[in-house]
This record gives sequence, C-alpha cells and structure tokens, in this order.
Amino acid sequence: MRRLLAPVAAACLLAAPLNALADGLKGLVRDRDSKAELIGADVVLVGTGHKTSTDIKGRFEFPDLAPGTYELRATYLGYNTRFLGNIRVVPGPPLELAVELESFKAYETDEMVVSGTRVLSTDSALMINRQQASVIGDAISAAQISRSPDGNSGDALKRVPGLTVNDGKYVFVRGIGDRYNVTEVNGVQMSGTNVDRDRKSFNFDMVPANLLANITVIKQATPDLPGDFAGGLVRINTLEFPEGPTTAAGYTIGAISGSTGSTLQYDAMEGDTDWLGIDDGGRDFPDALRDSSVVYQNLSLRNPYLARALPNRWTTEGRPAPPRMSFNLSHGNKLRLLGIDVGFMGAASYGDKADIEGESENRFDGNQIEAGGTTHHTQTSLGGLANLFLRSGRQRIGFTNLYNRTTDSQITFMSGAELAQKNFEWRTMSWHERYQFVDKLDGSHHLPGPGGGFELDWQVSYGESHAIEPDRRYLAYNIDFEPKVMDENMRTWTWLDETRRGHGVDLAWSPTKDDLAREHNLEIKAGYKHDRRERVFDAESWYTLQARRTDGALAFLPPDSIFLPENYNEVSDPRLGTKWEFVQDTALSGTYVGTHDLDAWYAMVDLPFSFRQEDLRLTGGARVEESDQVVYSVQNKLFPDAQDTARIDKRDVLPSVALTWLYDEVTNVRVGYYESVNRPEFRELAPVLRRDYRTFENMRGNPNLKRARIRNYDLRVEHFPGPGQVLAASAFYKRMADAIEDTLKPEAERPTASFSNTPEALNWGFELEVVRKLDRFALTRHLTLAANYTRVWSEVIFDNQRTPDVVEQNKRQLQGQAPWSLNVSLQWENPGTQTNLGLLANRVGRRLDKLAEYMHAYVYLEPRTRLDLVGTQQLPWSLKMKVAVTDILAKPTIKTSSTEEGEQYTYSDVSESTSYALSISGKF
Repeated sequence: MRRLLAPVAAACLLAAPLNALADGLKGLVRDRDSKAELIGADVVLVGTGHKTSTDIKGRFEFPDLAPGTYELRATYLGYNTRFLGNIRVVPGPPLELAVELESFKAYETDEMVVSGTRVLSTDSALMINRQQASVIGDAISAAQISRSPDGNSGDALKRVPGLTVNDGKYVFVRGIGDRYNVTEVNGVQMSGTNVDRDRKSFNFDMVPANLLANITVIKQATPDLPGDFAGGLVRINTLEFPEGPTTAAGYTIGAISGSTGSTLQYDAMEGDTDWLGIDDGGRDFPDALRDSSVVYQNLSLRNPYLARALPNRWTTEGRPAPPRMSFNLSHGNKLRLLGIDVGFMGAASYGDKADIEGESENRFDGNQIEAGGTTHHTQTSLGGLANLFLRSGRQRIGFTNLYNRTTDSQITFMSGAELAQKNFEWRTMSWHERYQFVDKLDGSHHLPGPGGGFELDWQVSYGESHAIEPDRRYLAYNIDFEPKVMDENMRTWTWLDETRRGHGVDLAWSPTKDDLAREHNLEIKAGYKHDRRERVFDAESWYTLQARRTDGALAFLPPDSIFLPENYNEVSDPRLGTKWEFVQDTALSGTYVGTHDLDAWYAMVDLPFSFRQEDLRLTGGARVEESDQVVYSVQNKLFPDAQDTARIDKRDVLPSVALTWLYDEVTNVRVGYYESVNRPEFRELAPVLRRDYRTFENMRGNPNLKRARIRNYDLRVEHFPGPGQVLAASAFYKRMADAIEDTLKPEAERPTASFSNTPEALNWGFELEVVRKLDRFALTRHLTLAANYTRVWSEVIFDNQRTPDVVEQNKRQLQGQAPWSLNVSLQWENPGTQTNLGLLANRVGRRLDKLAEYMHAYVYLEPRTRLDLVGTQQLPWSLKMKVAVTDILAKPTIKTSSTEEGEQYTYSDVSESTSYALSISGKF
C-alpha cells in the first residue's frame, strides 16, 4: 500500500501547488491556449520582495526560500494576472509549477489576438529584448538605475559598455565623439543646446533619472534607423504607460564635501525666479536697443544709451551653500472606457545643487600663464512629462510630451601671472539656461491582408530647443598697480532657438498569423521619414572703453562701482565725452540662420532561415537619405548685407546587412556591415567668431566643410546563461572619409579653433562584458557581478595639401577618444530582507582633450577613478530608502601637456568632491 501511495502523493504535489513541500520553487509560465512560453513575464512572491522574470525558455526559479506559506503572482502584458496561493515551503525537493496565463480577448471571434506592450524597465526584460534583437546593442534599465547613485541619464550612460561621458553630458560611443552619435527621446531625434560650441549630442544631464524607463544604445544600423550615426543610436525612453493605478513620489537631500555649508558666491542681483532656473528678465538685453537704427546711429559703435540702461551687475553676495535637494512625483492609471483602454502617465521633478571647485592652470600659450582660483556653481533642473494613449486590440494611438530645463549659474574668480608681462586677476559671471520640449503623436495599427496582414506605424512630432546666455560678464584687472587697474572687460548676450518638425510612416508585412511567433518569421518592411530643423543664433558683445579725453581715474575703481551708469558718457561722440564709452565688439557680435531638410526612404527584410541545420537570421536592405543643409551667416552686424552662405545638398544610398547565427537557445554570433554619414552642425558651417572666456580661445566655423562617409564593420558573440545575465565579446572597425575634426589655426591675437575635413580616419577596437550571478556558492549567492571593458585605437590622417593652414602632426588619435574604459559593479541583494548594496567603479584612459598649434602642446585628460557606493532598503508602507556616496576617492581632474623639449607638466587641476545623498521614495 505504501508503495502505491508514494507515487500518487508525488503526482498530487506536482499537479497542484497547495500545501507543497519544497526548499525552493521553480516553474514555467506559458500561454493557456497555445502553450507557448512567455518570455520576460514577471513572477512575484507577494509581500516578500522575492521577484524574478522568466528567461528565454519561459522558466523562473526562487532558490533558498525560508520555510513558510507563500502567494505567487504572475503577470505579463496582454494577459490576465494569475495568483496561486497557500504555497507552503518546508525542507524538501523543489517544486515545479506550470503557470498558465489567459490572454485578453480583443475581438469576439474564434481567433485569439494578444495585445499589449512589452515592459522594458527590468534587467531581465531588457536582456531578453537584446537577445532577440536583430542587431548589436546594449541597454540599462530603470531597475539598474535605481540601484545606482546616478542622478540623470548622463550619469547612467557611463555604465553602458563602450560608452564614456565627457563633461558629464556628452557621450562618446566606442571612442568616437558625440558628433557621430544620434539621440532619440521617445522615438524623436533631439538637438543639442550649447551656445558656445554646437554639439550634435543631446545634453544628457537634462533628463532626471527618475523619469527614465530605460536607455538603449544601438551600435549597428538597419535601414529603418537614422543614417547619420557611426558610434551609436542612444534611445532614451521615459516612464511607461501603467497597467493599473500607480502613484510614486521621492525626495532626496544631500551634501557635497567642501561645498555644502561653505560660503558660496551668488549674483547680488538675483531674480525672483532664479530658484526655478528661469531668468526674470533682469539679465535681458534691452529689446529697444537691438534696433540697428539706435545701435548704429551715424555708423557709431559707441552707445551710451545702452550702457546707462543696463543694471550694474558686477557684484556678488556670499551665503552658505544649501544642501543638495530634489523631489519627484508621478501618477498614472489605465481605464476601460467603451471597450477602449485609456492610459495616462504624468510626472514632474525638481532639483538643485550648489558646489565650489578649486582650479589651477598652467599654460604655454605664447607667454607662460599660471593662475588659480575658485568657481562657484549652482544648477537647477526641472522636468516633466504627460503621456496619454488609447488602445483597442491591436490598434493603438499615443500622445507623449516631455519637457526638461537645466540652468547653470557660474561665478569664477581667478588670479595669476603672465610671467613675461604682468600679474592679473579676473572674474566671470554667467547664467546659462537650456530647455527643450518634444511632443509626439503616434499610432500602431493592424490592417487585414494576406498572411498575417500588415502592421502600420506612424508618427508626427514637434520639438523645440533653446539656449540662452544673458549678460555674461568678464572683468580683468592688472594688479601690478596700487590700486589695481582695469585691463579687460566684456558683456555678452547669446540666444539659440531651434525648432524641429517631423513625420514618418512604416509598413511591415509578415506571412504568419501567429503573433507569438511573428518575430521568428519573415518580415518585409518599408517606410518614409521627413525631418526639418530651423535654427537661429544671435550674439551681442560689448565692452567698456576709456574716452579720449578721460583722465583714466575711472579704471582704478573696484568692480561694484567701476561701471555705474553715471560713469558713462551722455553723448555718443567720443571727442566730446570724458567718461566711459560702451563699444560693440563687432567681431564677436554675429548671427546665423540655418535650415536642414532631410527626406529618407528605406526598404528592408528580416529573414530567419536554416543552412546545414544551423539557424540563421538575416536583416538587411538600404536607406536613401536626401539632405539639404543651408546656413546664412552675418559676421559683422554693421554690414548685415554681407552674408556668408554654406550649403550641403547630398543624396546618399546607405546599405546595411546583419547576420545572426543562433548557435543555440542562449548563444548568438553576430556580424554586420553598414554605411553611414556624418554631416556638419550648423555652428560648424557658420564663420561667426565666438570666444570661450574660460579658455580664452576663439572659435570660428568653416563654410567649406563637407559631409563625411563612414564604413562600419561589427562582430559580437554573446551568451545568456540566465535571466538578466550575459557574457559577450565584440569587435568593431570603422573607416571614415572626409571625417570632420577640430583644428587649431594660429592667428595674430590668439589661436582660433575651427573645423576641417581630414582625408581619412580609422577607429577600431573590442568590448568585453560580463553580467553574472555568483550563486554557485552559498556565500556569494546574493551577489551579482557586472563588468565591461572597452579598448579603442584610432588614427586621424591629415593631408597638409588639403589643410595647408593647419600646423599639425600628420597622424593622431581622434579628439576626445579614450583608449580604454572600465566599469565594474558588484551588487548584493537579499530578497528576504529586501536589502541591496552596490559598489560601482568607473575608470577611463588618457584621452586627447584639446588640440594645439603644435603636437607637443596637445592637452590630455589624465585617467581618473570614480568609486560609488549605494544601498537601498525596503521600508514599511511601500516606502524605500536609498543612501548613496558618490565619488568616494574624489581625486582631482588633471589635464597635462608638454613643453617643446618634451617635458610634461600639469596644464590644469580641478578639485572634485564626494557627494552624500539620502532618498526616500514610495509607490502607492
């Protein structure tokens, strides 16, 4: 009898989860009707913190569960949630469950239709998406960002293999600069917001981390992707549509060592809305005085009316630097109205920080310059999104809106010596507003047709980017005199406004009717996209000059009184005045207007097939891009009819092909080739002179630039040993013709940075990546190791016959390229206590930061290790606490150069600080 009861009891245990005896739990999640495995389904043991996602085979596992009774919840978008209760866990053999989910029914027919959107905010889901993708790419999820101290998308991107971030916001992919990369936010291509130096790269410090769902980096092009990237396509996806009611809020307070509580210098004439990062108008250039009939009366560049109208904003006020602070709030829900799913998500965030940096400089720019001082910096950020969507079966319409604003206020005090001439001190006071918003209306529709029918996707988008730098002030004194005497000064106003309009349509057809297997069958796809950019840039530069008849006493006044309105002439004729004159620097008061129209057509095929019993996948086709780029520039506003025109009108055919060998269910071997282009930015084509008052360098565009053409070769082997885990090795090679590179041209007053095409540039290297749970041993079963290493070589070849006015070595590395980068992360997670601890390290190799007139004077950014520590703890009432210590080592940022004799010296040394933050967040 006992022999008969034993197998019967065992069968009952396997058939039903009630009263199961097991020291672990594992199983399979599948579709109830088709029995197809559901990849990336979320499986949770309710109320315990234990959660996981199903792997490529639809399987999940919870090892080492404490004895007790559990309730299991399985969810998958497009399916009804399934609960299994009263699962008792005691020591014994592991229990295997077959959890079957029932799909939503979109139509009352005999054919089942599955609808929904895949969630890509978890590590496992993103890794599965990467495994199933047709091309090479990497990603970072919202879950991974939440376990790091990263405050914005720029910080998060440093963790992605092959990526480095310059100046905290400009991304280099595989060693090549931001000009070779493209950024999309919610599927809409974005523009840069830098008034001094036009950067193609999106300013990644503008998107708060709490608004992110994931960031993906596509490193290999297909015909349906933009044709102007060779490094990577960075896709930022903000918060997803919820499947039910959700409200989240968070608050962070922190301190910066050496800054918080110390005396921070502020503009003494702060505006009422400065705390929001919005100038209240006090820094504006008077609109009435921008009228040329006033400014240029009698062709005089001297304007006492303007000088007397402007406020005396040259003084500062010291106050204790406040703690670093940020908060965020979001709410979303999904409703069922008249048989239609209506979902919405709204979110807002605010943050500010204040810090003080010490800096020293030692430059050989003609005469040796040694200087040191401090920079007082505050940054305010605002962000918000509002998303709405309608979904009925396989028909979907979405409306997404994103707004971001970042404002930097900076006051710098420096003093030093030109060793061959004089001792001096100077100050700069600047306010830089950057804000963007983008709206997108898009839809996805299933249309009946042969086979599986057609999938139609469309979108219409509108975006604006603005950068405003009002009333930037620069004042230098010669301190060899007693009292000190004014040496140089400048007040500048800069405006940049860009609009971007686009629309596109994609049509795909597959011969299969099975949606669950659709991605594994032939797909033919074609589409069209139009994009139009319009840019307006304007700059006003003015300085104060002594009148011919003045006795010079005004030059000895201190900053708070030297430029008082009463110290300026009341007449514009310099022969009659005895006080200051206010003079326009026409060389630095230029303007340009640019437009760029881009039309693109593509056709492609995604074909799985077998060859000699091996499973393969071929994705390829061609993209045609017709680009018309025009820039009109006025270098001197005194002669507005003297325009320079730059135009690049090209049609490019860009083929691409990617082949994936599905070696087994968890291993891919990928090879690919694609061609891409790189077009100059508006600023690079405009010969309008600008000056950097931090480096004292001039910069001018080159209207003779050509677009570059790049050939790209890729190879990757990747193995996925378990959910959220990967072992990967990649290699790449890029050959660029007419690559656009920075140059430095010697001129009489000071060197001028510009741009030129080089005959050829090469870039090649490899990437190694591991994400692995160390659960083989009991001691390390809660640890996960993530590490990636990138090694890059590059070579820029200059032809002196094509660039005869550039004094430069014939070969060098790409500017800004780091020869190697290393990221290491060790995460400890205890599901029982819902505790997570992480140690993250980042180090980047020595990179070429700045060109010079001669090879020995190139400036290099030295390697620096950043070490971060973060811990999270789940609290009662759905609250979570996070403690983060950022940049624990706080090593200074050092740049070096060399003398003509080859002796290396420190070019600049900027202090860094350790940051501490405590965050409390909750989801309700």
